[in-house]
Amino acid sequence: YVTGHSLGGALSTLAAFFFACETDIPKPVSCVNFAAPRVGKGNFLKAICCLEKTANIRMLRVNNDNDSVPTSFPGYQHVGFQVILYKKGWFGGVDDPDIAYAGNEDEDWFSRAVRGWNNGMISNINFNGYEHGGATYMERIELGKDLLQKHSLNELYFDEKIVGYKIQKELI
Repeated sequence: YVTGHSLGGALSTLAAFFFACETDIPKPVSCVNFAAPRVGKGNFLKAICCLEKTANIRMLRVNNDNDSVPTSFPGYQHVGFQVILYKKGWFGGVDDPDIAYAGNEDEDWFSRAVRGWNNGMISNINFNGYEHGGATYMERIELGKDLLQKHSLNELYFDEKIVGYKIQKELI
């Protein structure tokens, strides 16, 4: 397992990639990071997808809604699964976390547009306070835990509707 927050999250993405390519390290390498900026362009996304399809890597990125750090570096790509966490809204309501996968080539245009908007700098401009700190992430994980506890990372990768391909369970 590899993890990190912010710059550490970006480094954990890169470390997981290199560990997944190393033959002596047990697979799959699982990376769970928080508030990580994007670290690679299209070819990096394709390489991660190849490693995911062969069950060598599992990627999960957790972002707070309105955290501008994960939207840094336009032109670069996010990889793996993304969970967007929300804070309490009007009247104390809270939106369930959004879960999306970056590597689905069969994703419809609308879903791709929504994911692009959610990962864009303009939609994450924050005028209401600090959304990047670890305590804020922990609060929002607590708010969304009912939905988050219903899914495991392996189950998400086995869902062909989400990832757009089939992984043989024997590989894991």
